[in-house]
Amino acid sequence: MIAPWDVNLQKNLPLNLALFHTIFNLTNTLIFLPFVPKFTLFVEKWIKPNEGDLSKEYKLQYISTGLQDTAQMNIMNAKAEISKMADITEKMFNTFLGVFYNPKKKMGNDIENVKVLEELTDQMQEEISKYLVECSKEQLNEKNINNVNAMMRIVNELENVGDCCFNLILLIQRKYDKKITFHPKAEEEIKDYSNFVLEFIDFYKNHLNEHLHHEDLDRAYDLENKINQSRNSLKKAVQYRLQNGADVRSELLYVDLIKHFEHIGDSSLNIAQALRQIY
Repeated sequence: MIAPWDVNLQKNLPLNLALFHTIFNLTNTLIFLPFVPKFTLFVEKWIKPNEGDLSKEYKLQYISTGLQDTAQMNIMNAKAEISKMADITEKMFNTFLGVFYNPKKKMGNDIENVKVLEELTDQMQEEISKYLVECSKEQLNEKNINNVNAMMRIVNELENVGDCCFNLILLIQRKYDKKITFHPKAEEEIKDYSNFVLEFIDFYKNHLNEHLHHEDLDRAYDLENKINQSRNSLKKAVQYRLQNGADVRSELLYVDLIKHFEHIGDSSLNIAQALRQIY
């Protein structure tokens, strides 16, 4: 004899199975959702993109479900993309230095690579900014609202750094094409100046996903002051050389290099100030 509940169970078996699978999938999703950002970072470190992939169109797809956990995951995803963008700016600046210190090397590939990276930073700025705008439409707490606003500022500043790096390598290309010679101490001066810039780039890279404490912000201001002091010293040296008959084209090109170094320092400080607002 079949019990009444057994009859009902057999009659509604498809519905019960469907409900079971739905509840099972939702439970798994809720359990594993908080671990998605960490798993994403692990996969990104494990599987490195090929150099050829950099030339492909950059897209960042936003997922909206209205769930608080998903909104948090989207913000974590944006932070990971911003870290990639910071890595690209460092690579661009180091490529410029490699070209500057190796004038006899054929630099066509390096210039083309920097051009590709500059276009990539432009795309990343647009896509990450749109992504963050979508994040801001979710029901975020005050902390995450501040994070989104700070991240949008950081993205814009990183794009500015990319533009400066591209302009720097174009200036060096002009130097070689026009056979312009810098004064004897130029290489040593650029090396000293670039060390401050590299230190600043390394600084914001290492602090991108954390709140910047007061003492760290003081260090950022110190780096900015060193860059400005070097700029003032180098510009005075240019004026002195021009007054003593130095080549005008050479000195003006040198001043342009200094200007873009300074702009990178300005953007780096702006990034540091934005990081002070995060978390």
